[in-house]
Amino acid sequence: MFAPSLSAQYTIKQWNVEDGLPQSTVRCITQTHDGYLWIGTWNGLARFDGVHMTVFNAATTPDFNPSVSFIHEDQERRLWIGTDGGGLFQYRDGSLERVDTSSGISASIISAMGEDRAGRMWFGTDNGIFVLTGSRFLHFPYSGPFPNFFLEQVIPALDGTVYLCFVEHAIHVRLSDDSIAVLGKPFVTGGYRVAIDTAGTLWYGVAARGLARRS
Repeated sequence: MFAPSLSAQYTIKQWNVEDGLPQSTVRCITQTHDGYLWIGTWNGLARFDGVHMTVFNAATTPDFNPSVSFIHEDQERRLWIGTDGGGLFQYRDGSLERVDTSSGISASIISAMGEDRAGRMWFGTDNGIFVLTGSRFLHFPYSGPFPNFFLEQVIPALDGTVYLCFVEHAIHVRLSDDSIAVLGKPFVTGGYRVAIDTAGTLWYGVAARGLARRS
């Protein structure tokens, strides 16, 4: 809640289910190049123009699992929608299309999503890590350096490398010749969100130890 001295400077409006939101818990938001806000909830996806909401859910899109976990518009202006249990979707020409095994990805839960500096999309799933490079999906099962549980964050670094953040630690990697090269040793992040600043420094919280910085 804003302090009284601050809230007096702003007009605050709240939208909820009665205003067209498909469900009252918002899980993710992104704004696309055309100005629309895309809002993901536990029970559907909404495209918001500032006045009206266009809802995508099981009723409007029968193949769509309405529990939306991630939304991302990539450098090519493709809009990706990840779900909990329904797989990966892409918005094209006014409708949602499922990205399935015919495209090279087989997963029902999208646990993380991110884009590296080269424009490659990385997806953490219940079936390992998938990387879209060009028109191909590369598949990397959870084995070897990658623990056998879901990837939670994909963080692109300034030099084209990527940090893969799991529940309690992160791995610094580079995609090279259709394989993932691990750079250095995994490091503990404490199970909290990880962020990278414009200088390439990683920031994250560690339980009972405060804020950590990794250059």
